[in-house]
Amino acid sequence: MKMDHNFFEGVCIKSEYELSEAWEAIERMFAVIVFDPDGQIIEVNKVFMDATGYNREELIGQHHRILCDKKYTESKDYVEFWNILRSGKRHYGTFRRVRKDGSDLFLYAEYTPILDDNGHVVKVLKIAQNTSRVAEHLIKKLGMSEQLIGRLLTMQ
Repeated sequence: MKMDHNFFEGVCIKSEYELSEAWEAIERMFAVIVFDPDGQIIEVNKVFMDATGYNREELIGQHHRILCDKKYTESKDYVEFWNILRSGKRHYGTFRRVRKDGSDLFLYAEYTPILDDNGHVVKVLKIAQNTSRVAEHLIKKLGMSEQLIGRLLTMQ
């Protein structure tokens, strides 16, 4: 079923109060983080903090790379990832990230550039689901390696 892009405006959301309630429901269920166009973290919710092991003070002002493997952040793919977002294009899929303790975190997420009235990217909103339990289950039940699981989950 294709969803009308005006779903929230026309059908479901009738007031600012309802929009606020809908957003609060999203924040209760999903990991949410907001970046500036250069990748600096400007906001994060509790679900995201719980998934990563960081607190707000440890994340706000840090660059997105704090959540990624160092090898990835030094790659051309990582530079291209941020160039795509700064160009205003969405990016979604399953992403391997790194928790504060160094363990892998798998997130099914969408990075959505937020544009100003002139069409310039002013923020990047990421809404994610933690899919790490799926990976852990596959490792335990099927005896698959973490590396193989990582590759399978992050295939695009």
